[in-house]
Amino acid sequence: MLVKDPVCEMEIDPKEAAGKSEYNGQTYYFCSEHCKKAFDKEPEKFVSPDQHHHGEQCHGDRPQPRRDGRADGAA
Repeated sequence: MLVKDPVCEMEIDPKEAAGKSEYNGQTYYFCSEHCKKAFDKEPEKFVSPDQHHHGEQCHGDRPQPRRDGRADGAA
């Protein structure tokens, strides 16, 4: 089952998450240490129901899939 990183909204497998945090009794998983640090600094920014968060650009340390469907480095 995939979960959504609350910072960048990338879908990730919790078993392969770069990190996780607990907040208000719920566990959140992250695609990168960058996203985890952003969440840990201001968790209410990413989970508050009155905030309309649309995902931040992820600048984590994991390679992101290309929009054209090819693997990175593919010609």
